[in-house]
Amino acid sequence: GIPKHWNGQDWTSYHLWDMGVLDPDDGSVKYCWGTSSSNMYFVGNAGSIVHYDGSDFVKLESHTDAPLNSITQMEDGTIFVSGILADGGFRTVLLKIQDNVVEKVLDYTPDFFTRLDSISGAIDMIWSPGGSTLVLMTNLGIYWADQDMHGEAAWRGGYAHSQGMAIVGTGLDDYFVVCKFNEIKHHDGWYHQPVEPNGLRWVKNADLNGDILAVVGLEKLAIGTRQY
Repeated sequence: GIPKHWNGQDWTSYHLWDMGVLDPDDGSVKYCWGTSSSNMYFVGNAGSIVHYDGSDFVKLESHTDAPLNSITQMEDGTIFVSGILADGGFRTVLLKIQDNVVEKVLDYTPDFFTRLDSISGAIDMIWSPGGSTLVLMTNLGIYWADQDMHGEAAWRGGYAHSQGMAIVGTGLDDYFVVCKFNEIKHHDGWYHQPVEPNGLRWVKNADLNGDILAVVGLEKLAIGTRQY
């Protein structure tokens, strides 16, 4: 992927390989997250992580070759990144970034046994609602973990039948889990309740703004309004 910036009038493309930021063996970036246009992170294939400070793009050493597919920030500024390597040995990783230094928190071969007190399964998505709690979605359900954990976490249910594509919400008592094959669940603090399907075939991403949930599919966009 190529990062692009819109200044209100024109698009500017940043070819990270041509700029010397990424090496020929580095993977393309696919996902971005940031607090402002002067603090952006880009993650993607082959463990690629790039930070932009408003002036320069800098590659961060991730210590992994796994494709990275999810990124979030905790309240204290700590960044977490997750990924899954399916080729050449099935592994899942969880990385922590502090002061642009990457630390590998987890790197393991997923099993198919649901543990209630530690993370099990492959990590699809991660999300921070604020505070020090990290929400992780694996193929075996939802886990809540403290940001200082090293694998210990509480299983919260929410098993899904397809890959997690997004977690969006306002807090631990109000978030949506959106999965690839049009499976959406809302967590109210106690249970993960299914949401009526929206007609999309393949879900790519989602976002929540107030009471409006927007879900992006392969061919169209679905917008729903929260019902009280």
